[in-house]
Amino acid sequence: MEQLHTQPAPLLNEYVYNRQLESELSENPHTYILLLLQRTVEKGISARDCHESGELVAKGFHLGRMTTLVDALRDRLVFKDQNIIAYNFAELYEYVDFSIQQAVHEAGTEYLESAILIMNELKQAWEEAMHMTGNATTQLQ
Repeated sequence: MEQLHTQPAPLLNEYVYNRQLESELSENPHTYILLLLQRTVEKGISARDCHESGELVAKGFHLGRMTTLVDALRDRLVFKDQNIIAYNFAELYEYVDFSIQQAVHEAGTEYLESAILIMNELKQAWEEAMHMTGNATTQLQ
């Protein structure tokens, strides 16, 4: 019987430069925020899938990426002129970050599900706000 040779799936997809998306992101920071929110949700879902399949190293990788994306979102907050919304988002991101850290060692996925839910709600609200203000852009990939 012939032996099957399989290779593990890569944790990262090959980077494909997209000039149009790069240009759009540099011209429209609203789209950049949407991209960060979208990727955070995607990494959370990937981490959950890895948890469920027992691939704990890959789960850790995705949780780490998720933390990096939340940090990038937090870095874009503007704390001036008593901007209460920025402070509220900072607290929300802090809670999401806490949930991600708890998800590293949890037996279930409750903390991870909480982080995914919050980030998905933010993404959907951001998409709606962009649409209402006329900043809606082409579909992100």
